Amino acid sequence: MTKTLVISAILPPYHHGGAEKMAKLFIDELVQRGIEPIVLTHKGARQGDYRFLPVFFGNVCSPKKITQQSRLLKLAYHLLDLFNPLLFLELIYFFITKKVKVIYAHNITYYGFNVLMAAKICNIKFVQITHDYYYSCVKSSRYKAGQNCSKTCLGCAWLRAPVKLFSRSVDSVFVSKALQDNLTSDLNFKTAKVVYNPRQEVGTRTSLQMESNPTFTLGYLGTIAENKGILQFLKRHLDLLESIGANVLIAGSGKGQYFDDFLAYVNSNPSLTYMGQTVPEEFFPKIKYLLVPSVWNEPLATVILEALAFGIPVLANHTGGSSEMIDQGQTGFYFDFFDPNSAKNKLKQSIELSKSDYEDLQKNIKAKAWPSKANWIETILTI
Repeated sequence: MTKTLVISAILPPYHHGGAEKMAKLFIDELVQRGIEPIVLTHKGARQGDYRFLPVFFGNVCSPKKITQQSRLLKLAYHLLDLFNPLLFLELIYFFITKKVKVIYAHNITYYGFNVLMAAKICNIKFVQITHDYYYSCVKSSRYKAGQNCSKTCLGCAWLRAPVKLFSRSVDSVFVSKALQDNLTSDLNFKTAKVVYNPRQEVGTRTSLQMESNPTFTLGYLGTIAENKGILQFLKRHLDLLESIGANVLIAGSGKGQYFDDFLAYVNSNPSLTYMGQTVPEEFFPKIKYLLVPSVWNEPLATVILEALAFGIPVLANHTGGSSEMIDQGQTGFYFDFFDPNSAKNKLKQSIELSKSDYEDLQKNIKAKAWPSKANWIETILTI
């Protein structure tokens, strides 16, 4: 039997990001199909009944903690990301002894391009499910100093130069066309295909079980961070929201000065409510619209798919792959949230839809076809 390896630098419950959720779903779907994959992940994330590859030599710290380190340690991290001789040899040993024939990588941070080189030497098929900008940016975001990067900076160009030597041997699956267009403008892949994430599961709750009169007009669920844009959005539009009687429920976690500023702002405005971390089942029944104010070119916001699964229309900033998740005027609305000329009018019109027009949005959401888990994984496995 072909030995299958799945790589994800971290996995739930160690981290609950969208890419990590998709990686776990991918592994579980393989198990359902009778394919018992070997899983390579950070030692802190080796939880559950999966067959983990016992690699010892990773990077200097987990990708979850690198942002908290000194500049010198960050440089060491990025250099080892390019080439870690001990990890490289260890990977070759395990790839050979475990007879790995195909690798599905969701996030190779922490193991870095060592896995690409080892796979190349061992003649292993390498499929990258691409969730971010890791192949062209050391921060995986192409976002710096409050702005999206219009071009690859000198540091990233230097630290990502070796990628071009190996990208031609990679079959890359992109979670959005926006991400595909961005990366393929610099890199050539063996295969470059867009495969959207599958329809999300909502347990026993359906759109018919939602509250008929949601408590909050808008809801934000996600990381409280600068690139996600929630504080910038509130500062720009809170006066409008209060003037039309709209309120906002915010859930998620954060850290640093931005998070502190966010908490101070929320605490000084009674129309804003912060509930900390929560689960979708506790969040979506309380809101009328999901708010996605990301100011960076987010590849794909999994939270949009979660909202649609609950029958909740979406209001999203027109950045990255968010607009690809929404049928304009049918399942939600996307526009430039920070356009000085039109943003407020478009936001007001969206929020103040008539009851019948809002119900039409929910009907459209319910009728919308979206890839099932089975179709999603089958498409990837046949690449």
